[in-house]
Formats: sequence, structure tokens, C-alpha cells
Amino acid sequence: MRDPTQSPEGLWKALGEAESAASALLLGRLNPFREPVRDCYEAGVQSQGLLPCARRSTTDLRVAALYLKRVLMDLRATWLLCIRGYTSQAAAVAASLFENALASEIISGDPDKAAQCLEEPTGGLPWSVREMTNLRVSRREAAAQLRGQTFTDTERLSAGDITYYTYRWLCKMKHPTTPSLVHDASGTNLGDRTFVVMALPNVHEDDLTLKGLILTDVVLEAKSSVHAFAEAHEPDRASPAHRDFAERMEGITPQLSRAFHDVCSDPAPFLLDQHSYAIRALRDPFQDR
Repeated sequence: MRDPTQSPEGLWKALGEAESAASALLLGRLNPFREPVRDCYEAGVQSQGLLPCARRSTTDLRVAALYLKRVLMDLRATWLLCIRGYTSQAAAVAASLFENALASEIISGDPDKAAQCLEEPTGGLPWSVREMTNLRVSRREAAAQLRGQTFTDTERLSAGDITYYTYRWLCKMKHPTTPSLVHDASGTNLGDRTFVVMALPNVHEDDLTLKGLILTDVVLEAKSSVHAFAEAHEPDRASPAHRDFAERMEGITPQLSRAFHDVCSDPAPFLLDQHSYAIRALRDPFQDR
């Protein structure tokens, strides 16, 4: 590419060519994530009543389905942005996925929560993200008690604080925080502490861990919402369709763990939240899940 500081003419076309080259390179580097992202998406489609079930088309499922659809769209968009080299933009979409995934999960199977959503005068969610993570903890703890199981401190931490601080980490990349802005500027670095103000895919090695972390986080969160949505249908677990769904879901986390450890061998290039839960999630998203 010619020197962009001389004239902007033709740079829009050149950017498209740079994106194509970046995709060819990053598809290879991020290939270990392809299967878990694909399987999570396909399981999400499968969960929407394709399984034989006792509950169908109830208000809670209809409302939760709106949020789950957005989860699947955000999952796809995050993947496309990562393989095209737009990492902070992928983080912005990933933060949206977290909000929609939490909403879908806590509404699935809960008509009262669906009614709260429908009655919210602003048209937005009636809960903050922090409140939704607390509701998730309460929901999972109640489900564990019904099964005669104890909800452990590790499960409580994962369902609540680790989810919340991972979301905050994504939001701090979405918002104009200095460490994230400086890292983005390195993608058009000319040396001597100068950079060009232009869009360009980031294919640098030190950005690969960020892409891998973002993909890992969105798949784990999307999978959680897919599981809750499917369970709210009260599916026939003995059916061949449910066995196929369960096998697909069970394979996601092992595949994702291998992808994370294969791709994210270097530490994240910057930290945006010094809270211990955020740091733990950045070092290994699977240690508490």
C-alpha cells in the first residue's frame, strides 16, 4: 500500500483489498475457533423449538427468542469482525451479545420476567447488567437446589462476578479508554511513535490473543443462553433430536478450550480492569467454568 499521508485517493478501494488479505491470514490463525463458534450457532438455531418439547410458544419463550436471535447475530458479527482484523469493534458487538444473552437466559422459563420486559415503558431492559448477573446466580442456585445439588462458590462466582467483569472488560474496549485506543493506533504504526489516522485491519501477533479472548467469551456466554432457552422448552431428552443437540452442546467447551490455549499463548497486550475477577478471566476463561 502506498503512503497514505500523501493523498487519500484510492484508499477506500485499498482498504477492501487489505481486508481480503487480512481475512485470508486470520482465518488460518483463528481456525481453531471455527468449530466451537459454528456449533454454538447451530445449537442456538436447533434450540428454538426444533426439539420435541412440552412447552412451546409461551410468552416467556417468545420474548426470550427475540434476545436469543440477537445473540446469534452478534455471535456471527463478532466472528466476522475478528477474522477481518477489527478487534475493538468485535469487542463492542461482544458486549451487546452479553446483554442479550443474559436477558434471554433469565426470561426463558419465567413468565413474570417476560411481563416485566413487555411492560417496561422505555422499551429497554428493566434490569442493569449487574442485576441480570445476580438474577442468573439466583436462578442457577434455585435450579441446583431442585436437583438436590449444592451450588458451589465457584459456580456462583462464574455465574455472577466473572461474567460481569468480563462484560466490563469488553465495554472498556468499546468505549474510548486510553489503553485500548493506543493499542488500536499500533495497527497503523509508522514508527517513531507516529501512526496514520485511518481504518486498517490489525493482523499483528500481539492482537491475536485479544481476538481469541473475545471469541472465547462470546461462545461461552452464547452457549449459556442457548442452554437456558432449550431447557425452558422442557424438551424430550430421549428423542434423537435432543441427543443430537446435547452432543453438539457438550462438544463446544472442550473445542473452545483447545482453541483458546492454542491461539492465546501470549498474555493480553493490555488490562482495562484491575479487578481480580477480570484478571483471572483474561488469564484463563475456563478456570472457574
